[in-house]
Amino acid sequence: MASRSKTEMFEVLVARVTDLGFTLIGEDRRRPWGGFLLVDESQASFFAKSWFPELDTHYLEGYAKLSPKFLLVEPHAMLSWQYHLRRSEIWRLIAGEASLVRSHTDTMNPPCSLELGEVVELACGERHRLVGASKWGIVAEIWKHEEAQHPSDEDDIIRVEDAYGR
Repeated sequence: MASRSKTEMFEVLVARVTDLGFTLIGEDRRRPWGGFLLVDESQASFFAKSWFPELDTHYLEGYAKLSPKFLLVEPHAMLSWQYHLRRSEIWRLIAGEASLVRSHTDTMNPPCSLELGEVVELACGERHRLVGASKWGIVAEIWKHEEAQHPSDEDDIIRVEDAYGR
């Protein structure tokens, strides 16, 4: 998985998730760290049950929108050191390798390797960074929007530090 190109990784993941019955409504392959695939919101419950079966359905009640997606992080690449004002996030490493840096302040802690299948909950405002390891990492992600009337979006990002100058 480490030697595959970004194009190959996206093609493999698109084929795999559509074979599982997910409808993709968007993608972004231009991120310097990899990219993501967006799953149709009408399948949010199916997505959550598929990738987060241990979450009690009551835990997600009241969240009209979960914004399900798959993140692909390239080997040795990293997302911004960032946080969000209008959402918390729940991640599961579903394939490959990745590490996570997290903190409640702007000071970065050392990265911790994620175990395959590990679920991580990131609070609204918690600083975090997904870091690629020696192989591509694939993460299933859902959002818990803080305000139903003003749900989070891709612009809800405060970059504290970014290796790509964004």
